Amino acid sequence: MSVEVEKATQDRFTDRNFDFFEAHMLAILDDPTLLDEIPNGATVVWLPDDDPELAAYNRALGEQREREGKIVLYKRVPANAAADDER
Repeated sequence: MSVEVEKATQDRFTDRNFDFFEAHMLAILDDPTLLDEIPNGATVVWLPDDDPELAAYNRALGEQREREGKIVLYKRVPANAAADDER
């Protein structure tokens, strides 16, 4: 089973997920101990509070990875995180 959405929606989801990834990587550069939270080989799945559609899509992708036997770490993204990351 795959998770399907329209191309424009997929592009928006990809952009937002990349922004979350970038912010997390910058945080890791500031504090490498954050890597200790992520199990070796895990897929990190972002669950943004301010975008229920993206959160549902990402959760479905994470569940798909779990069914494939993969380790998944779900990370909640508070609604104010996007504003904080733009500084």
